Amino acid sequence: LDGPQLAGWRPKVSSQRKFPIRCEPDIPVVLPDGTTLRGDLYRPDVAGRYPALVAWSTYPKELQQTGLPLPLNEAGVSGYLAQHGYAHLIVSARGTGRSGGDHQPQLALQEQKDVADAIEWVATQEWCDGSVGMVGMSYFAIIQYLAAARRPPHLKAIFPFVGLSDFYRHFVYNYGAPSASFFANYYSLLGSTRGLRVGPNVRHLIGHLLDHRPVQRATLAILQRARERRATGRFHPEAGWIRDYVSQFFDETLDGRFYAGRSPWPVLEKIEVPALLGTHWGNLLHSFGTFEAWHRIPGDAKRLFIGPPYASWPWASYQEEAVAWYDHHLKGRDNGVADLPRVRYWLIGADRWETADDWPVPTARKRRLFLRSSGTDPGATHFLEDAADPDSTPLSFLAIPRDMPCPPDIERYEVQVLRYESAPFADDTEVVGPVVLQLEMSSTAMDTHVIARLVDSDPHQRSTTLAIGWIRAATRRHDLKRSTATEIVHDKTKVEVLRPAERVQLRFSLVPVANLFRAGHRLVIELASRPDLIAPGPHETAFVFGADARLPFGAVPFGAPAYPARNTIFHSAESWFEVSVRS
Repeated sequence: LDGPQLAGWRPKVSSQRKFPIRCEPDIPVVLPDGTTLRGDLYRPDVAGRYPALVAWSTYPKELQQTGLPLPLNEAGVSGYLAQHGYAHLIVSARGTGRSGGDHQPQLALQEQKDVADAIEWVATQEWCDGSVGMVGMSYFAIIQYLAAARRPPHLKAIFPFVGLSDFYRHFVYNYGAPSASFFANYYSLLGSTRGLRVGPNVRHLIGHLLDHRPVQRATLAILQRARERRATGRFHPEAGWIRDYVSQFFDETLDGRFYAGRSPWPVLEKIEVPALLGTHWGNLLHSFGTFEAWHRIPGDAKRLFIGPPYASWPWASYQEEAVAWYDHHLKGRDNGVADLPRVRYWLIGADRWETADDWPVPTARKRRLFLRSSGTDPGATHFLEDAADPDSTPLSFLAIPRDMPCPPDIERYEVQVLRYESAPFADDTEVVGPVVLQLEMSSTAMDTHVIARLVDSDPHQRSTTLAIGWIRAATRRHDLKRSTATEIVHDKTKVEVLRPAERVQLRFSLVPVANLFRAGHRLVIELASRPDLIAPGPHETAFVFGADARLPFGAVPFGAPAYPARNTIFHSAESWFEVSVRS
């Protein structure tokens, strides 16, 4: 196991880790239409029937237990789950891996039907006692929402850990900006591994050799160097994967029915089974999806936890949490799960778990700080204050596309980043909840991006990144029906181009935070148009396949800005930053 395992509690009783493990590779999973999928089954090697935990994706199941630190190996620790009395089945979706059937777009309606049918098939097998749950991270989490919304009768509970809810705004066009670098590598790898064959003995031997922290670090370094040399260019994806890539980045550039049909958000209200929703602070790819699921899944059977900013692959964190959850919901054990607080979260800075009755935390009050310039030099540090100053000088910054050639020393005369900071906190202060930024601005381009980073700066000016968020200016109109108490959602079905010198309001969410600002620390906001210019430091980053820059935790890089521009911030009462302070 690796990383945190329990979110601030200890079960009263736990399943004993006592079973020897049996691995059955490539078992046939037969769907009602006759299509045969293939899955790797790990179960106790003792005669009997056990609850089943299904992990489902389009990712190569052959790699899941190899210990390779790729952000595709997210099905969970099969050995740990099986030793605790669960049958862990890792299934390849239709048309992927060794599964039969034609290639399907990821998360399409056919796949959603298939996973629900597969759950019912699992429940009838001689090794299953009829109770089924699901497990896994990222893709393995997203599909859990879609499966649960179809209400297969034998699905008793789910545990989606870091699963996005909107295929468009959280993934392909991340808040309007194409995640081109990530997807080029992502589709190259997935589309080239259909024929991958790694025998069980070989994959488990690899896992035995690689699944150690020093070895993983060395392997990560090798993979990173390979990425930088663009080794993925040697991949040759199958036609279906290339067509999917093209349809998303060239044909379906705006939101609509194409993406809604592959996203959990329209069907979250249909989920009835108990759901343990998990994420960790700083995860730009999946955090909003977890919070949207919290807001939209009905009933009192759901629980939410947000852990410390930690990401590693293979997914080996919170396995004890999974066992405890399913010990209660699939085995009927009174282990304390029923008494868990509705919300548990890690308080950064204090390094402790806190609890709440709901999210956003009901006892937190909003605090709004207004942006103000300290003078005419945009390169100086500017202010966040409790009152607006309408006479404050406007400030501008350049939006320069990443690969645009520029004269040398342009940074000596112009800036691409604006920095605002608050006065030092007089007392230790908990900032817990949603984060919103509104800007009154203009641009010389017809469209631009604004990226914001929230930082905790100590008296020695050492910074800790807490949150990042961004917006595409041409899709700035709010979708009030879709927005939640945690996230401002924008209408991405159409564009409204900017006109030169036209003042517009951009209001958008950064990922939520829970941080203890110590006395003497400052709250800092940085604004730019290019993600690499306000990327956190190396100590705050994790390997992300396809990343163009150092980005925090589980972030996905995106292409921005598209156009060169001068963006100007006006320090009126319409330019402010809002957080919540817990009393």
